[in-house]
Amino acid sequence: MKRNLQKLKFLSFGLVIGLAGKVNGQCTVPGSVTATPSVICSGATTSLNAISIGSSINWYTVATSGVPTGTSASGADFSISPVNTTTYYAEAFVAAAGSGTNTYNYTGSSQSITIPTGVTQITITAYGAQGGSNPLGVVGGLGGMATGILTVTPGDVLNIYVGGTNGYNGGGAASNPSCITCGAGNGGGASDVRLNGIALADRKIVAGGGGGAAGNRVNGLGRGAGGGGGAGYYGGGGGAAWPSTSTVLPFGGDQISGGAGGTSAYATAAPGNNGTAGSLGFGGNGGMELVSNQGGSGAGAVGAVGGGTVGSNGTYSGNFTGQSGAGGSSYIAALISGSTTSGVQTGDGQIIINGLIPVGGCTSASRTAVTVTVLPIPTITVNSGTICVGQSFTMVPSGASTYTIEGGNAVVSPTISSTYTVIGTSSAGCNSQSAATSSVTVNAGPIPTVTAVSSTSILCVGQTASLTASGATTYTWNTTSNNTVIAISPTVTTTYTVTGEANSCTNTFTISQTVSACTGIDNKVTSSIGVLVYPNPNSGLFSIELNNGSIKNIEVMDVTGRIVLAKTTSNDKIDFNINTLSNGIYYVKIQSNNSVEIVKVVKQ
Repeated sequence: MKRNLQKLKFLSFGLVIGLAGKVNGQCTVPGSVTATPSVICSGATTSLNAISIGSSINWYTVATSGVPTGTSASGADFSISPVNTTTYYAEAFVAAAGSGTNTYNYTGSSQSITIPTGVTQITITAYGAQGGSNPLGVVGGLGGMATGILTVTPGDVLNIYVGGTNGYNGGGAASNPSCITCGAGNGGGASDVRLNGIALADRKIVAGGGGGAAGNRVNGLGRGAGGGGGAGYYGGGGGAAWPSTSTVLPFGGDQISGGAGGTSAYATAAPGNNGTAGSLGFGGNGGMELVSNQGGSGAGAVGAVGGGTVGSNGTYSGNFTGQSGAGGSSYIAALISGSTTSGVQTGDGQIIINGLIPVGGCTSASRTAVTVTVLPIPTITVNSGTICVGQSFTMVPSGASTYTIEGGNAVVSPTISSTYTVIGTSSAGCNSQSAATSSVTVNAGPIPTVTAVSSTSILCVGQTASLTASGATTYTWNTTSNNTVIAISPTVTTTYTVTGEANSCTNTFTISQTVSACTGIDNKVTSSIGVLVYPNPNSGLFSIELNNGSIKNIEVMDVTGRIVLAKTTSNDKIDFNINTLSNGIYYVKIQSNNSVEIVKVVKQ
C-alpha cells in the first residue's frame, strides 16, 4: 500500500510538471501583454511582450485562426515595425515533442488514423508491393513509390491501404499459379491513402504494384515489369496473354481507363488465352492456355500519375512462353511537391506518414490583444525659384510643424544655382523620412537700378500727379499698369511700388506720394502785415499786393526750404509765374519795413 501511495505521488508530481502553463489541458491565456512603446511613428520599431509561464507565444493580427506573424518565448520581446495602427493578439502554446512519424505495413486490411489538433500538413511516402513470383522462383517486378505533402484539417480521417505481394489492394490474378512448370505470379498490390472515405475516388496518393512473373511450359523465366512509372491516372495495367506470340502486349492504364490486356495469336486461341483489361484501381488478369493452363501474370494495381510499363516477354523461345503482366501506375493527386518513382520496392508495400503531432501540446483558449498606434510621418514640400546675383531667395516649406533647413536659414543668397534640403517634424514628433529639395536658379545678368519719380511732392486732394519709372526694360506697377509713366490721383498719402525687369533680372522701387487736403486756404490770403496773395490755390500764376510803398524782398521756397524764385521790388503789386515748377505746396516769404511774413501757396 505504501509503495502504491508513493507511486501515486510521483505520478501526480509528474502530471503537475507536465501541465506547467496549462489550465484544464489548455495553455494559460497570456497575461501582461504590452507594446513598448505603444505609440510609434510609421516605420519605427516596437517590442511586443507577453507572459504565459511554461509556454511560448504566437503573435497574430487576428483574434482567431490565421497564421502567426512571429513567435517569442514567454516574457521575451518580439520586435515588429507596423506601417499602420495594428492590434496584435498573443496566444500561448506548447509544442509537442517527437517527430510524429507513423509507419504502416501490410496487414491484409485497411488501417486508419485521425488527424490531431494543430496538424495542417503531413508528408506521405507510399510504396507499392512487388509482383508475385512464379512457381520456379522467378520474381515479379518491383513496386513503385509515390510521395508528397498533403494538406489536412484536424479531425480528418486517413484510411490506409498497404498492398501485398499476394495482390491485396488491386493486384491482378495469375493464370494457374499452382502449375510448377507453367504457372505465373500475380500482380503486386498498390498502396494508397484515402481521405475521409474508403472509395477509390477518395484516394490522395497511390504507389503502384509491380507486375507478376510470367509462366511457361518449361521453366517460367519471364519476369514482371516494375510498377509506378508512366502517365496513367486511375486505370490498372492490363493482364498478359498466353503465349508470347500475342498480337497485343499488355500496358498500363491511361488518364481515362485501364490498360488493355494482351491478345493471343496462338493457333488454338480461345478467349481464355487473352489477358483481361485493367480497371479503376485493379490490374487485369493474365491469360492462359486452355489445355495446360499456363500463361502470363496479372498487372500490379494502380492509382494515378504514371501508367505501368509494358510487360516483358519470357526468355524461353518455345511456343508455350507466356508474358508477364504490366506494372501498375502511381498517383499523387494535388499533393505539394509530389513525385513518383518506378521499380523500387521489394516485398510487401509500406506507407510512412510524417508530421503527426503526438499528444502533449496545447494552445490557450483565447488570445490577448494589444494595440500599437502608428502615427503618420509628414511629407514635406518646399518652393523653388529664380534670382539674380546679389538677390536673396526665401524658402517656404510646408507639410510639418517645424523644419530643419540646410544651412539653418530660410533666406539664402547664392551666387550660383544651388539646391537646399529641408526636413520636417510633425506636432507628434515624427520626422519626415525623406527631405524636400529647394532648387534656386541664379541668373548671372545684372540687377537693374529702378527709380519712380513723381511730378509733384505734394498733391492736394483731387489733383493728379504722374509717376515715372526708369532704369529697366519693362515695368510692373502695383496698380497693375505696365506703362513707364502712370497717372495717380490719391485721396490720401499712398505708397506705390514698381518692379523693373532687364536681362531676366528684376528689382523693385517704392515711392510715397504725399497728399494734403489743402483746407483752410482762401482764394485771397491776407497776412498780418496786410499782404494779399491770390489766387490761392493757383495753376502757376499768382500775385502779391503790399501797399506800403517800401522796398519788398520776396522769396518762393519749396517744402524742403529750397528757394526756387526771388524778387526785390518797391511796387505794391508783384506777379509770379511758377508754371515750370511741379504742382504742390510752396511757401512765399515777404520781408518789408523790418517785418517778415510767410504765406503758404498751393500750385495745382
